[in-house]
Amino acid sequence: MPNSDEHRFWRTFLKAVETKPLDVPSLVGASGLDHAVSAAGFDVKRKRLVLVSADHTAREAAFMCADVAAAHRQLHVIAARPLAINLSQAARGVVDMKGALRDLPQADLEKLRTLPKDHPDILQLVAPYREYVEALFFPLVRGFANFGPRILDSIIEICHQLSKVRVVTNVQPDTGQVQSSSLDFSSLLASDPTFDDQSLGLCPIPLYDLPDDAVETMKTGVDLEAARAILQRFNILQYFFPPPDHLALGLVERTPTTLDDLTVHIEAAEHLGHPLSEPQIVPQGRGVSDIIASLKDSGYIVQGKTTWQIEEKGRLVRHELAYKPQEGIVTRLINWAKSKLPKDLLKVLGEDTE
Repeated sequence: MPNSDEHRFWRTFLKAVETKPLDVPSLVGASGLDHAVSAAGFDVKRKRLVLVSADHTAREAAFMCADVAAAHRQLHVIAARPLAINLSQAARGVVDMKGALRDLPQADLEKLRTLPKDHPDILQLVAPYREYVEALFFPLVRGFANFGPRILDSIIEICHQLSKVRVVTNVQPDTGQVQSSSLDFSSLLASDPTFDDQSLGLCPIPLYDLPDDAVETMKTGVDLEAARAILQRFNILQYFFPPPDHLALGLVERTPTTLDDLTVHIEAAEHLGHPLSEPQIVPQGRGVSDIIASLKDSGYIVQGKTTWQIEEKGRLVRHELAYKPQEGIVTRLINWAKSKLPKDLLKVLGEDTE
């Protein structure tokens, strides 16, 4: 995606999450560091500053978000990080085709190492593995075609994901000689590129999941409602406007919580710059307590002796949202609760405990 296309894509994205795009290439944080951003948008009414990170890693993006937030404490700073490559997705396609990758005979590997690069036997040696190579690299080619300007970012991400692939050698027991080698994709298949971002409370944008027509809709920016529908379909919009019932399920599943704490955490989303949307799995109530009651009555959660617990029906819903972008807001609320000082210490410091 050429630079102009990328610019239009993110302008549409920022408008879809109800911010006004800003023409700023970077922002300075409280540390004095200048943080480059791919895009930024501001919501005047809610005092939300949405940043599309240009950082290579989730940790860098999280630091950028915290640093800018520390410099502008009157604003709610929210960070999203685009991800263009998912090698686990590509590897899954390879494994699905054959069940497992075939071994690479040691004799073939030796020939490939020793033969001149223009030797005609090379094509014959690699021919049996052509379908695997195509399955692995087609998603990369598509990613570069749609989001190509960040070549360095993509190379770094590819290397990071490829580090999860292991080469396993098969040794003949009696001679100790290497018979063949094979590629172990198990760690790569079990990984998800969005995990690091979610675990730090960011919003990962899995660009690799967007079909070409969705990318085109975002680039043109003509139909904003269609753009919002795309973000909702891929569970991105729900990070910025979280449904309270999904928040409740996520919080109950991931951390022990009382009714009072659960209510406080859900209502805190608004104060962190995430306006609540309408519930998606239970009827709209008059408040958070009504929604929690509906979840209980519908068998999604149950009240234990001291804390709420998730039921099997609730776990099924949560399973569907595993590794979805909206999971980042659940983590952000949990991290927010952890970062609050104990009330006793706040009293000593003379700060308001409310």
